[in-house]
Amino acid sequence: TVYPVLVDPGPESGPGEALKAVKEQLRRIPGNGLGYGLLRYGAQETGLVESGSSEDLQGEPQVSFNYLGQLDQALPEGALFRPAGEAAGAPRSPRQPLEFPLQIDAQVAGGRLKARWSFSPDQLPRDTVSELAGRFISGLSTLVAHCLDPEAGGFTASDFALTELDEDELAEAFDEIDFGD
Repeated sequence: TVYPVLVDPGPESGPGEALKAVKEQLRRIPGNGLGYGLLRYGAQETGLVESGSSEDLQGEPQVSFNYLGQLDQALPEGALFRPAGEAAGAPRSPRQPLEFPLQIDAQVAGGRLKARWSFSPDQLPRDTVSELAGRFISGLSTLVAHCLDPEAGGFTASDFALTELDEDELAEAFDEIDFGD
């Protein structure tokens, strides 16, 4: 599915709090964004909104982030087919215009995160994209360091979907549990 999302890590929070905040925001998206296309493009045809009004409210996205998943796990061990070792080549013709000024396609393969950055030099200077990519790598390094810390971890309300606890109620419940430390 393709849908717009604005993630907010919160006010000057550490990596753990930011990770939990973004996780909760993404999990609150109804149906993982499945209904977005129907509402955005189908609403005008059905007369639910006036032509052009939904685009006026939303603006056009400037960045596309496409996480393709953990491709190492797509095929079972010992499968008849496996991913080819050589590069697949360019995913599109260089003459084809980009749909967004900045497109990031990410995947995990061979146990490593790989991200391909494509951008329109007419809309974004190379220096700007390089700086953003550097901040992306720095942010990922901070998150990895946090997650490797033995003290890191914890649950959020969406980890317990069958309950109706909010974050404060969940924290209170865990405070009452003796984990035998």
